[in-house]
Amino acid sequence: MFEQNTMATPVITPRMARDDCKYRDELQKRLSSIDGEQNDLLFDLSGSRELQITSANINLSELENELWDLVKTAFTGNVMQKAEVDTVASMFSFSPTLCEIFKISAPERFDLLKDNSLLSFTLTEQCQRQMLHLFNQRLSSKCSDVYHTRFWSCLVIILQSETAENSSFKLGLLPELTAVLKGKSYMSLIEFLSYFPIQLTLRCSEEVIANILHSQSVEEEKSFLELKYLQIISGCRCNAKFIANKFARLVDMGIY
Repeated sequence: MFEQNTMATPVITPRMARDDCKYRDELQKRLSSIDGEQNDLLFDLSGSRELQITSANINLSELENELWDLVKTAFTGNVMQKAEVDTVASMFSFSPTLCEIFKISAPERFDLLKDNSLLSFTLTEQCQRQMLHLFNQRLSSKCSDVYHTRFWSCLVIILQSETAENSSFKLGLLPELTAVLKGKSYMSLIEFLSYFPIQLTLRCSEEVIANILHSQSVEEEKSFLELKYLQIISGCRCNAKFIANKFARLVDMGIY
């Protein structure tokens, strides 16, 4: 489990940096290597950008709830066969360690992981790159079961209800993929996306998820929920190596 940093460097949370110019300037110095797109969210002075990104989307909320409920049922419900649980673990790209943590987690704790505005999962980078590579080719539909159709349908509805930039952040999609998908009709997108299996990955580190599920106090819980949000908006998307490195850097800099 992650332990709070005990260095003398004062802790500066994103909320402190947003509300106090002194903290904001200090945090900006510590994160000077972050590029413009990430700064746009981390140092959103008026809060308008944050409001755009975090505004609730009922379809995204329903998809987020359905995905986490599937995880909860698979690992704590005792209703699925081992092969089905393994399929769920593979679909979400969970490590064996996280799967074991899920199994010993209280079912009601999974509700803490749900977000109404930002999807906790995104398509793997390999899947997104394959979509870009095959986008202009005619593909025969592979996935036609109800669950796959519902997932892709919900994704398309969210995509079409938001601006391209907001869709990229809320769904964790590569900007170049969002750009090409936004230009197509609902039916053509469903036909195209149904060719691909659902292959997801977390948009934050597994360590954060584990600590949210097993936090020992309300303050600790809030701290890790805030870190989950920070990792998602920081632009790391589905690059697991970048997420792990960023997590370590935040600790080294005394931010968490």
